[in-house]
Amino acid sequence: MTRAGRFSSVGLIWHCGLLVHTAEETMRSMTRAACMLMLLVSCLVQRDAMATVPVPILYEDARVYVPVRVGALPAQWFILDTGASRTILDTAVARAAHLRVSDGRMVQGAGGGSSQQKEAAAVELHVGEVALAVAAPAVMDLAHLLGPTSGRAPAGIIGAQFFREHFVQIDFALRTLTVSDQDDVPRGTFTAAVPLTFVAGTPLATVLLTLPGGRTLRAHALVDLGAKSSFLIPEPFIDQTGMRTAFPQAVVTGFGAGVGGDTFYAFARAERLALADAPDVAQAKPIVGLSVGGTLRSTWHEGLLGAEFLAPYVVGFDYQHARLLLSAGGGATAGFDRSGLFLIAAGAQLSRIVVRQVIKGGPGDAAGLKPNDELLQIDGTPAAALGLAGVRTRLKDAAAASVMLRYLRGREQLTATVRLRDLL
Repeated sequence: MTRAGRFSSVGLIWHCGLLVHTAEETMRSMTRAACMLMLLVSCLVQRDAMATVPVPILYEDARVYVPVRVGALPAQWFILDTGASRTILDTAVARAAHLRVSDGRMVQGAGGGSSQQKEAAAVELHVGEVALAVAAPAVMDLAHLLGPTSGRAPAGIIGAQFFREHFVQIDFALRTLTVSDQDDVPRGTFTAAVPLTFVAGTPLATVLLTLPGGRTLRAHALVDLGAKSSFLIPEPFIDQTGMRTAFPQAVVTGFGAGVGGDTFYAFARAERLALADAPDVAQAKPIVGLSVGGTLRSTWHEGLLGAEFLAPYVVGFDYQHARLLLSAGGGATAGFDRSGLFLIAAGAQLSRIVVRQVIKGGPGDAAGLKPNDELLQIDGTPAAALGLAGVRTRLKDAAAASVMLRYLRGREQLTATVRLRDLL
């Protein structure tokens, strides 16, 4: 064989290999596209047949959870979060669903640090009975990130896509989510309509925050069901307005966790918080959280308008017409801690309730509680039976003058009476 022949043979072999490789890639791409098309067709068929579909929700510790099925897995509790631009699966859930997961990257969010986020193959979810075809869900270790500070290991987060594809109504009092086609907005149900703008698929509304002393600030707030407070304020906006000095009293405490880790705020009582385009939708004397330690660093919004502000209302998310709809409901806010104890859940089942922080000079401090004490009972009820959310509810009770705690310090069981009081 001549040199030219050898080169031609090698070239032919290389070219054929490239064709085979290209064909394989094409087949894989076509397979992925076909799977996604099947998911979309399935969802469209269900959507065309969908009337108004009720979905039960869990409103626990100022956070909204919905039951979601991932593929053939049984339903699990997902966080419903208008502040999330993507749908996210917990790592263990993606593994149980046998999803192919790609390498990850580090992402930032609430909290001072960052976490790894991966991406999974297309999957069909069902929020209640409502289908949601997700082309590329994010995958994160949500159980590790959020479990200890919420007392519940979320299986995932339902974010912006769900709200883009449906009209979603939440009745906090009835603990019900109602999902319908985008064009089937209930008529005459709502008394206020607030215009929304969007950044990365997440909704923003304008709010008016009145500080002690009467100064009113106008802020562009992310409407964030995932925020467990009425209003949480990022540090750039705090610095820009100089508002930190406007509050004569504040309680600095841990509060929860985000993508960036544990979150910390200086909580203080403002005079009023209202929607600028619906001033009657308002809270008097709201407790707001001013970010500390780099918890909130965003500059594209000036606050998180959270579930505690929305809870007294029936709320409709109408993304197609870029508006937030509200009417008076029977829901109630969860209130603020009256013990001066920041608690977390520990153990494989998150059943151990442990003191993470004791606010100096607070009721827990006066009763002798210390960090790492483990609560065993509260007024005779096992803390494990109440769970973290249940214990926190007891410690927020405005009608309770005191609680009796039995707790473990090292190997010694101790008791203490904590005399509850308003901290703000």
